[in-house]
Amino acid sequence: MALNKEEMLSDYIDWLNDERQDIHPMGITADKDLEKMFETAEMIHSMELEQSEPSQAFMDRVSKRIREEEAAQKSKKKSFSWKTAGKWLPLGAAAVVALSLLWNAFGATPPAGASDISVVEIKTIADLRESAALAPSYRPGMGREEVIYSKDDQIWRLQTENGEKTVFPLNNFQYMHDPAWSPDGKRLAFAGYKNGKEGIWIMNADGTVLQQVTDPPSNEEFHEHPNWSPDGETLLFSKLGEKIVEPHGAKVVGNEVWKVNADGSGLKKITQGGSPVWSPLGDKIAFTRTSAEGETFIWLADSDGSNAEKLTEGSEPSWSPDGRFIAFVQKREENLKLKDAPSAIIQATYRDVMALDTTNGQITTLTKNEFSKRQLKEVKKQVENQTPSTSPIKYMVSGKFDDGMPTWAKDGKHILLTRNENTEEGSHFRLIELTLTIK
Repeated sequence: MALNKEEMLSDYIDWLNDERQDIHPMGITADKDLEKMFETAEMIHSMELEQSEPSQAFMDRVSKRIREEEAAQKSKKKSFSWKTAGKWLPLGAAAVVALSLLWNAFGATPPAGASDISVVEIKTIADLRESAALAPSYRPGMGREEVIYSKDDQIWRLQTENGEKTVFPLNNFQYMHDPAWSPDGKRLAFAGYKNGKEGIWIMNADGTVLQQVTDPPSNEEFHEHPNWSPDGETLLFSKLGEKIVEPHGAKVVGNEVWKVNADGSGLKKITQGGSPVWSPLGDKIAFTRTSAEGETFIWLADSDGSNAEKLTEGSEPSWSPDGRFIAFVQKREENLKLKDAPSAIIQATYRDVMALDTTNGQITTLTKNEFSKRQLKEVKKQVENQTPSTSPIKYMVSGKFDDGMPTWAKDGKHILLTRNENTEEGSHFRLIELTLTIK
């Protein structure tokens, strides 16, 4: 669950007091009010370290601000004093007391209630080393015993009990990816490239009876991300276009959600967007749209594309079997600072798996990425070798791992996802299973 401002401030104060911790998130950089609070806490901390009282000017400014807030809110709080019984308040207490009196000026929100969904176990079910796994899913009717995914342009089947892996033959395909089980687990839809064209195909679970469902009219059109309707009669998919734009080469243009019957008939555009998934009842679809600024959002619409509404920033949506939750991936950026290198700004980018409760809109973090100690050492080394500068120097890094492509087990208590761990040797991929508890 995301921290509110008060919790973030308290966490920051704890970090200032902990000599063992070298690095701390600065919070949301766009939140200038929160940054001001951090600066105030740092000021109090530095004054405490110097064993000196705050200047009269500083005390006057704080007192004035407090009086203004008390008058505006008709507060009955007692006036604040920097001293108590002739002693300095501890750093944490001083900062919290002073800043809490100013809190409403910064638009603080009350803490959110406890989430109804949480992760109780995270385990690796397959170590794939340097090869990425895409679109993993449990096979319907097999519990969690069999998983399918694409890797190295082929479709793989994994027995989770013994780790045995088998690969579907390419059968003259140049590549096969985005596998999707039919609801009964008897057929498999996928995106494949054969005879110079990209399209959606269906085959039996054993790889036999291959059937082409969509046939793009040109090499500049691609069909991807097939997803079965609950009744197994219809497929949603993403249609992407590509054209040559001089002098920059190929450019992806247009991103649309289409549907087609499993026999190849009834091809129809639904809406703008991509990565579509049916709701368990088949009356809704979730999908993504990317803004002109490059930000991707989860959208919800009726099955015919009408009544579309934007839900939240994120990508790769997946419905829980009961339709209550949508798991998705959210990109998160944060600026970090080093105690002993105030001029260094570390900009970290993470990919976390989240869950949106469709009944109340609450969003819960299921996997939270962080900055690794190895990366900290690397940045420290770069800072030490850097020519001293009075202006901030930015270092771009990713987190310990990147999570993606969540999909639910039929029991609604497990989520399968891909993980890319950032190691000294490079990327290391795994299939990860989350065990959930839901109220």
